[in-house]
Amino acid sequence: LFFFWFVAFCGSKPILAQNTFEIYIGSQQHEYAFNFVLDDDNNYVGIVLKRLSETEMRKSYLYKISESGDTVSRIFSKPDTVLELRDIIIAGKSPVEYMVTGTGYQKDSSSVFWFSYFARLDANLNIIWEKIYQLHHVHDYSSIPFYPN
Repeated sequence: LFFFWFVAFCGSKPILAQNTFEIYIGSQQHEYAFNFVLDDDNNYVGIVLKRLSETEMRKSYLYKISESGDTVSRIFSKPDTVLELRDIIIAGKSPVEYMVTGTGYQKDSSSVFWFSYFARLDANLNIIWEKIYQLHHVHDYSSIPFYPN
């Protein structure tokens, strides 16, 4: 369940950008929403992490919510990796574009290889480009139950 109530301020007069609305995402996962930004088209775009209750593994989504409460979402994932989005900014205004950053790790049979993730997205949440930078940190998490191999 997400509860959103957004107010934008213009000068000294507050303007209600959206009436209160609720969004129900029908899943058995725990959902966390954060870092929503307001673009020039009056859409709120932000990160939603979904986590299975028995693990610490999260899946990263971007949600775009219009003034009327309509939503569009996109999952961010890579094969054999865990990717968690961390931040979003508005990267362009005409046309509207976003940039997201995150961290993750790539798994092989014995070790976890950490990386930083950057992507630029268009107004429809399509990836324009993405970059992955390998970090020089390798650690064996196989003994920790919420980091499965």
